Amino acid sequence: MVKHVSRRKFIKYMGAAALSAGSLNLPGRVLGQSKTYTIKFATPAPESHPWYFPKAMTPFKEEVERESKGKLLIEFYPNQILVKVGGELQSIRSRIVQAVNFATVWQPGLFPLHEVWYLPGACTASAKFNNDMYRELLPKYFEKEWAQHDLHVLGWYIPTAYGVYHLHTPINKVEDFSGIDLMSWSPQQNKVLSKLKVDLRAGTLMEMYDNLQKKLADGVAHNAATVVTYKLHELGKPGYYSQVGGLGGGDAFYAISKSYYDGLPKELKTIIDKASRKWLQDSAGTAYDTAENEAAGKMQAVGVKYIDWSAAEKKRLRDDYLLPTLKQWSEAMDAKGLQATTLVDAIVKAREAGGR
Repeated sequence: MVKHVSRRKFIKYMGAAALSAGSLNLPGRVLGQSKTYTIKFATPAPESHPWYFPKAMTPFKEEVERESKGKLLIEFYPNQILVKVGGELQSIRSRIVQAVNFATVWQPGLFPLHEVWYLPGACTASAKFNNDMYRELLPKYFEKEWAQHDLHVLGWYIPTAYGVYHLHTPINKVEDFSGIDLMSWSPQQNKVLSKLKVDLRAGTLMEMYDNLQKKLADGVAHNAATVVTYKLHELGKPGYYSQVGGLGGGDAFYAISKSYYDGLPKELKTIIDKASRKWLQDSAGTAYDTAENEAAGKMQAVGVKYIDWSAAEKKRLRDDYLLPTLKQWSEAMDAKGLQATTLVDAIVKAREAGGR
C-alpha cells in the first residue's frame, strides 16, 4: 500500500530540510535522494586577468563539476560583483559567498605571519619556487591563521616579479626611485618604497587606471600582468615598465569557508582537494610566470619601453632595501609573540637550498 503524504506535511518537511541545510551553510537543493551543492566563488579580479580564470579558476570549476557529476556546482562572481576589496572575510562570515579569492594584505592586522611572508617572497626569482615553498611551510606556520577566520585554503600564488610602470620616467637603477611618484596598495611594499625615497600616492588597486588618467599619479608599483589587465600600458606614450626583480608586494589566495567545507560529503571534499591541488596550487606558480612573460610582450607591442634590471642591480635592491625591511618587520612581529623570525629563517633556508 502506497502511503500518501498531505501537501501541508510535505511543505512542512521540506521547510525543515531547507532550514537544516541553511544552518550548516550548505546551499543546495534536493533532487530525489541526491542533493546538489552550489559554491558561490567571488573575486575582485576581472575575468580578463590572465592567471585567475583561464589558468586557475575556470579549469578548477570544470573539473569539480565533471568529477562530481553535477552534484557540486561553482558560480563565479568576478570584478567585485558580490565582494568588494577588503570585504572578503565579512562576505564569508555573513554567508553571502562560500569561497573567495583575495590577498591577505587587504585584511590589515588579521594575518600577521602572512605579512612577514610577503617580503622574502620578493627575494626569489620564481613564483613557482615560492608556491612550492608555501606548501611546505603551511602546516607549521599558517594553518592556524586560516582556521581562526573560518577559512580552509584551497590554493595560492606568490608573486615575485613586481616592477614599476611609469608614464614618463625610466627606472634603470636603485637611485632612480628617488623623488618619483608612485601608487602602491601594499603596506609591506610601501615600507620598501619609503626607504627608496619614493613620493607615495594614495589609491587602491581598482583606482589605478583612473588616477593615472586624471594625472593624480604618474606610475604604479605592480606586476606586469596586472598592468596589462587594467590597460595601464595604453596610457603612456611610450611609457616605461621597469622589471626590478621584486618590491615586496602581496600574495593572493583561494579560500573556502571551513565550516562549509567540513559539512560537505567526504567524496565531494576529495574532489575539491584534488582539483584545487592541481589548478590552484601546483600550476599556479608556472601560470604566474607565464602571464608575466606574455604581459611583457604585450607592453612592448604597443611601444612601452621594457627595462629588465641586471642581476647585480636586482641583488642590490634585495640586499640593501628588501632584506633590512624584512628584518625590522619580523622583529616587530616577534615582539607580539609570533614566530616571525623562525619563519623568515625557514624561508631563507629553503631559498638557499633551492639556489635562490
